[in-house]
Amino acid sequence: MILLWWKASRYVAALGHLWGPNKERGLYKTTDGGKTWENKIDKLNGVPQYTYVTRVVASHFAEGTAYATLDGHRNNDFKPYVLSTKDYGESWKDLSSNIPVGSTVNVIREHHANPDLLFVGTKRGVYFSVDRGKKWIMIKGNLPMVPVDDIAIHPRENDLILGTHGRSIWILDDITFLEQMTADCKNLLPICSIFKRLPSCASFITRETQAIRFLSPPIHRMVR
Repeated sequence: MILLWWKASRYVAALGHLWGPNKERGLYKTTDGGKTWENKIDKLNGVPQYTYVTRVVASHFAEGTAYATLDGHRNNDFKPYVLSTKDYGESWKDLSSNIPVGSTVNVIREHHANPDLLFVGTKRGVYFSVDRGKKWIMIKGNLPMVPVDDIAIHPRENDLILGTHGRSIWILDDITFLEQMTADCKNLLPICSIFKRLPSCASFITRETQAIRFLSPPIHRMVR
């Protein structure tokens, strides 16, 4: 169960029984401190009934704005579901864009200093967007094709931290170069190749048994 709250209302994502479709799954809203709840899953246009919510995240910047991800693979639905609301959940916008089918989404994170910078963890790796979900780019490099179950962004170091399913914790040091990137930046596509060509400078570093972490030079100087 995942809880999200604003001053005037609260939301909870209820998974319900995990082994099949059921009426308990949904996105529930309360405006009276939890005394009564209303299922708003029907407000998520294009999402099949009984699809369960994997994450609900409130925006750092605007009250009433939130992001939700859903996963329907147990119902043989492998589409990615990423949505956003700006009116406390009364209406939702699809942000899945170019995330490929088969990459069911486990988690979404908004950068704490740039509202346009979003990250999603999927069944097949991690994606980022610098235009609030209009276009997604996969982060490659030496990060394996692995399910990403959770994402954190360190508030001081600005590191991107990934929790994977069975492949440890992976960290990308100092994502300031992504924070400062805009949608009209012409260097968006070469980013993927930079991660691939320069693993010693711009790769994810895994913390395995020895918990070793390498410091990389500021990659944003290379992306010009």
